[in-house]
Amino acid sequence: MKDKRKPTLLLFLFTVLVGLLACQTKRTENQEINSESDLTVSVVKIDTSLLKGIWWESKDAPVASFEIKDTTVYYPDQEVALSEFKYTLIDDSLVIFKPNMPVIDLFIRGEGVETNEAFEDLTETYKVEKLTKDTLTLGSKLGVFTYIKIQE
Repeated sequence: MKDKRKPTLLLFLFTVLVGLLACQTKRTENQEINSESDLTVSVVKIDTSLLKGIWWESKDAPVASFEIKDTTVYYPDQEVALSEFKYTLIDDSLVIFKPNMPVIDLFIRGEGVETNEAFEDLTETYKVEKLTKDTLTLGSKLGVFTYIKIQE
């Protein structure tokens, strides 16, 4: 008597093999498509001559929000030790390095709140959404912010 399971097993293995080959082909196609789309993404070059200057939240603001200089960002309303930080431009983003920044952690213990102050190196990244001679729009995890440069 012939074993009927053998052809069924071969058919099953053949089906699995074809399925695996089809998945691998699809994965390769997706990788090629993703590679092609990565090449078509335009890299925005930030015009530093437009970026440099004093930026305000509005014309009526009592103090400027910040000033972008050649290599630093200056915040006029901060304590001296926390007012000027180095920055770099990476693709379409402004990256500000804030070393040794005070960070306060809050802890709820029993019925009270305790604080613990530590110091950390922070990096803030802002995507330059729009940059003209008088408008700067920055996007971050916290939202989108628009600033104006008042020409005197």
